[in-house]
Parts: sequence; C-alpha cells; structure tokens
Amino acid sequence: MSSMSWVSLLQNEFPSVSLPPVEIPLNIIVSKPMLLIERDEEFVELYELIETTGFAYFHIVCRKFDMNPSLEQETLVKTDVQKTAFEYYKTNSYSIEILKDDVLQKVYFRVKDKNVLREEIKDKFKYEVDRTTPSNKIRDFMDWASDIIQDIKYQRKIRSNIVGRMLLKLWLPMNYAALFLSFVICSVIMVTWRDPKNADGTSNTGRSNKNYLYFSVIPEFDFDSTSYYLFLYIVGGTHNFLSLCILLFFACSVLGTVYYGYFFCFHLLHLAELNQLLKRVRQAVTTNGKSLLMVALLGLAIFFCYSLVAFAFLRERYFLESAGRHCRTVYQCFVTMIHHGFVDTPYTTFEGMMNNNYTDVIELTIIDVTFFILITTIGLNIIFGIIVDTFSQLRDAKWEIDKDMMNNCFICSRESYDFERHGGGFENHVKTEHYQWAYLFFFIHLTETRPNDFSALELYVYNLLDRNIYDFFPLNRALSLQNEEDSNERKVEILRVQVDYMVNKMREEEAEKERQKEKDRQLAWEAEHKKFTKRVAKSAKRR
Repeated sequence: MSSMSWVSLLQNEFPSVSLPPVEIPLNIIVSKPMLLIERDEEFVELYELIETTGFAYFHIVCRKFDMNPSLEQETLVKTDVQKTAFEYYKTNSYSIEILKDDVLQKVYFRVKDKNVLREEIKDKFKYEVDRTTPSNKIRDFMDWASDIIQDIKYQRKIRSNIVGRMLLKLWLPMNYAALFLSFVICSVIMVTWRDPKNADGTSNTGRSNKNYLYFSVIPEFDFDSTSYYLFLYIVGGTHNFLSLCILLFFACSVLGTVYYGYFFCFHLLHLAELNQLLKRVRQAVTTNGKSLLMVALLGLAIFFCYSLVAFAFLRERYFLESAGRHCRTVYQCFVTMIHHGFVDTPYTTFEGMMNNNYTDVIELTIIDVTFFILITTIGLNIIFGIIVDTFSQLRDAKWEIDKDMMNNCFICSRESYDFERHGGGFENHVKTEHYQWAYLFFFIHLTETRPNDFSALELYVYNLLDRNIYDFFPLNRALSLQNEEDSNERKVEILRVQVDYMVNKMREEEAEKERQKEKDRQLAWEAEHKKFTKRVAKSAKRR
C-alpha cells in the first residue's frame, strides 16, 4: 500500500486531521488508534506499519537534532497534534552509544514496553553484578542479560492475560495487605483468647492425657463465638486470597481459617521478606551458612562427648528423672546435656546435689569449667564472630557498590567528575546517554527485528553478539565528552609540536656548538702551522 493511499485512508477515517505526507508518522498516533484496532486485521496491520514508520521518522528527527544542536524542537514540531505524537514516540524510544571502528555513534530504537523490567530484578542486579573492573562489569552484565531477557519475555506473556496483569499490578499491595491482616488476626487472638476452665474453676489443659493435642481444646472468647467465627471467616478468607503468592503461607492461611487461628502467627514472618534491612539480616546468617554448620557440628560432637561422660559417671548421682533430667540412655543424656547446657550450665544441674566429698567437687569442677570454656565461651563467640564479620562484609560491600554507582558510569566507567565539568551532568548521562537498561532493551530489539530490517549499526552489534564479542560498548568514551576528548587531542598535538620544536632546537644548538668547536680547532691548527712554518723559514736563512 502506497503512502498516498495511507493518507487518503486516514483522512477518510479522521477528516479533522490534516496529514501532509511528511507528517504521517507524527500525526497518526494521536488519532484514536483503537478505531483502527476495532476494525479488521487489515486496519490493525496498517496501523502497526504506520506506527513503525512513525518511529523510523522520529529517530531520523532525533539524529537531525544531534547533528545540529542549535536546532530547536519548535522548528520541526509545530502543532499540538505533532507535539503529542512527538512525546509518544519519545516516551517509547531509547538511545544508546555504540563504538564502531573507533568512532562513537548514537543509535535510536523503539521500546515496546518498558514496564516489563521488574524493579526487584534491577535491585538484585545492582548489588550482585561483578564490579571489580570495567571489562568484568560488561562481561557479567551480558551474562545477566540473557536471564533478564527471558524474565522480560515471561512478564510480557503474563501481562497479555488480564488476570495475570491485574495480579502483577497488585502484587506488592497484596503482600502488605496480607501482612496487615496477619497483625489484625494475631492481635485479636492475643486479646480475646483465654484458657478454658472446668466447672470447678480448674484449668482444662488435659495434661494428664498423653495423647492430648493442644488444638483439641477450643479456647474461650471474650465475645460471642458466632461473631468471632464470622470475623475469622471473612478476614481469614481474604487472607487466603492474598496468600496465594506463597504456597506455604497459603496452606497456613487455610488451616488457620478452617481449623484454628494458631496458624496465622506464621504469617508475621512475612515481614522479613518485605523489608530490605531484615533481608540483609537473613543474608548475614545464610551467607556463611556452611561455616556456621561446621561450627554447629563441632559443638554437637563436644556435646556428645560430655553426654558420654555423664552417662558413664554421673547418671546415677546427678541426673534425676523426677527433676526432668533423663539419662537412662546415651540419647537421653545427649538431649538433656544440650537442653541444660545451652539454657544454663551443667553447674546449675549439679549444684543442688553436691555433697561433702571433695573428689566429686574436683570432678564436677573439671566438667563444668571445661564445658563453660569450650561451649559457652569459645563456641558461642565463634558463631557470633562469624555473623558479625558477615555483617561487616555485607556493609562494606554495599558501601563500595553505592560508591561505584554514585561516582562511575556502569557502561563507560568514566567518573562523575568528568560529566559535571564537560557533559550535561552525571545523572543525565547515566539516565539517557549510557542507561544500562537501554542496552538490554536494544538486545531485545535486535531479537525481535528481522535481520533484513537491520541498520548498519544494528547489524554490526548483532554479528558481534553472535560471536560473544562486546567491543561495541564505549569503554572510557562518551559523546558528551567528545569536545573534551577533541580538546585533549589538540592539547596533546600542540604539546607534541612544542616538544618537537624544543628537540630540534636543542639539536641545532648542539650542532652549532660542534661546528664552533671544529672551527676553533681548525683555527688553532692553522695558527700552529703558521708558527711552525716561520720557524722552519728562520732556520733555513741561518744556514
């Protein structure tokens, strides 16, 4: 279909809009595109084709602005319709800088959906990417890019469904709502539940029944049970829906709604998932989990040794079952030693049963002091030291990452000071010129574009990516610093000329000195030769 037929068709559809051929791309987007979509597939295809043409035209206009910085937008975009269209194309476009043949060039491209890149992915990338060297940054960024692109495609697939789109939009509010309802339910339980009493006023805990389950006795409430269950089913049912995001939380929510409210207390732990500080606390414990596990295994081994000593020498005298200290088997001694060893020390177990036998005192002293040194002092301090050291490492790592993000561009690794002096500012540089996520969307753009439709720069980058070569990234280069680079080159050239002049001047002076020395030697030789000639002549006359 020719461009003139597009104009005729659009003017028939929207007679109030004037569409000169050159202005088709800037005007079509504001003309209620849903009218085209509501027609048949031909109109949908037509709209997509014209929109693609509009983006191509807009990118040409942007290149014109780049080549002529003195050109103002108002000279090309005059009407309100064109301004609206210009803003639409600008919002849905990105630009990046590509290095080809040692020449830095800017590329504009279309971005179909910027919102599919999740903020949690950005945060995870910021604090986990390798920032040791500029080349490692780029290499690790490309390693992350493939996984992030897959996540973006998956997000697009979910957003294509209206239910999935709604759940994604409400994801964070649902999490906070679930946590809030957990606080409400647990607060109601804390205020209203009390121990049920028998007719004689005694507690009906059922401890005499070995098969007793605490959940088998329904607690009493301070208000009507019907109102309580109505509240529980309404609020708990809402909590069921909000807890669908986590299967375990959902199971606890259902159990708390159908059976007893005890299960709702587990949802308070969700606070650790919604707070960055608590996430770092959890990370401090899990980062060195292997070291902590090894220390714990060593501690259990020491506990086992003490339980064997207790079983062999102390079980008859100091471990009484009536006091809850069982030691009839090694397993019972092991559990008892762990219980009373962690809660207090073995001394509190032995203190009430010590006698006048000084030998027993020496024996218990050795056991208690060594236990205190090995477990209470050394063991626990090792664990605390590992956790505190991990906290320190995480804090220092975060500080280094924040410092790098504030002071260095991720793509070119130039310092912020350079852009504050010569460019449009460091913030503008990292958000528009070298925006790292724009490069990611450019890679997606390459995968969604037919190779026959590539521009020269797009084809160049596509071929390099196919060979896992990343030389197109502008390391230590930026167009906004081009004037500074040119100025530096001119300064270097001037300095080179001056140095060459000084070297040549010094060589000429040295040569002049050598010539003067040679001349002086020649004159001295001539003077000496004349004296010799005169002496020979005088000698001849005398004869």
